[in-house]
Amino acid sequence: MAWMDHPVRPADMPGMPTKAELAQLDESSGLEADDLFTHLMIRHHAGGIAMANYAAEHGEHSGVRALARTMARVQGTEINEINARRVALGLPPVPRSEIRKLETVHSA
Repeated sequence: MAWMDHPVRPADMPGMPTKAELAQLDESSGLEADDLFTHLMIRHHAGGIAMANYAAEHGEHSGVRALARTMARVQGTEINEINARRVALGLPPVPRSEIRKLETVHSA
């Protein structure tokens, strides 16, 4: 993420699961695993939106900016679909406030 003026290790990128979260996912099963996996995926997609939005705003090439806008939109659609699946499973949706924090953490 150095290209976003925010250099971090890949493991520390917004939306990336921690080793502890991955271990917890590995140890879980059933609805608990569904809950954790979908929550982690929503966070991951939201972090991707932050990066795509940055590229859409700061990319040097119009094609890259257009692709980044599309990627951000698709990631948002996927977040909505994952949250809908959570509800269908009887899980609460991941709050929009949590998602928004990750989507905007690095955008200008």
